Amino acid sequence: MNTITKEQRIKAIEDSIKHWQEDIVKPLQDGRIIIFGFSWEDTGERVPYYGNSCALCVIYYDAYLDGCINCPLKSCNEEGDTWFQFVNNPCLKTAQAMVYELRAILIMEDRKYE
Repeated sequence: MNTITKEQRIKAIEDSIKHWQEDIVKPLQDGRIIIFGFSWEDTGERVPYYGNSCALCVIYYDAYLDGCINCPLKSCNEEGDTWFQFVNNPCLKTAQAMVYELRAILIMEDRKYE
């Protein structure tokens, strides 16, 4: 089991925010639509919302056997979780909620190390 440094953790949160903003929120703001199966309606390309697209998921799975337990998001698969809400209703509002939650986690992480 590896240890994740403060710098790695904060960079992963920042990269996750950037990913959600650029790869999901921005296209939705531009009018793109997600259809059943989580593909973009206009191209059929898969929407990158799974763990392999999220920097937090990647570093926590690399460092721990079960990364979700140690991840600052705590859980993504329980009803009420922001990611769960996005999966069940993939729209601009729920995508933005992911960005807001990640930003709040970033603020808390910065304060944790003061």
